[in-house]
Amino acid sequence: CPQHVFLWLTKRGGRMAEYTQDDPPPPNVWCGISASSGLTAFAALRRLIDVRAAVRWLSLEPLLTHVDLSRASTSCVAWDESVDWVVIGAESGPKRRPCDIEWARRLVRQCQESGVAVFVKQLDLDGRLSRDMSEWPKDLRVREYPAAIRHTLSPPGEPGDR
Repeated sequence: CPQHVFLWLTKRGGRMAEYTQDDPPPPNVWCGISASSGLTAFAALRRLIDVRAAVRWLSLEPLLTHVDLSRASTSCVAWDESVDWVVIGAESGPKRRPCDIEWARRLVRQCQESGVAVFVKQLDLDGRLSRDMSEWPKDLRVREYPAAIRHTLSPPGEPGDR
């Protein structure tokens, strides 16, 4: 189904790297690793370096702590060379943990300064979960896609919507 984009997401980045070494997925399969904190994000970014895929992405949801992606750079590879897309979101559900809006704001700024596409999925606003972008601060109303496919995807309800 080359007309679709498939998001392959795991917490086990090492296994994804193993699976893609000899047989990389087609370009419409985006390989992502999930993380919730600085430590797990750093581990995920180290694994993404080894993943062979057209688009490599990091899912920071639920975002449970401040994450400074620049600290994940090594002497060999900068964080923004190993990831094409970052998805940010607060936790959902009845027992959800808080997500400081400043954590999301710093991540959005880092991605924008580094030229990495960023997609804010949902935010914690005054103790409640919000998926409605019109309620969010303007600087967090960001839903970008990696450059390789920006021309093929449009937000729901716009021309080109699939």
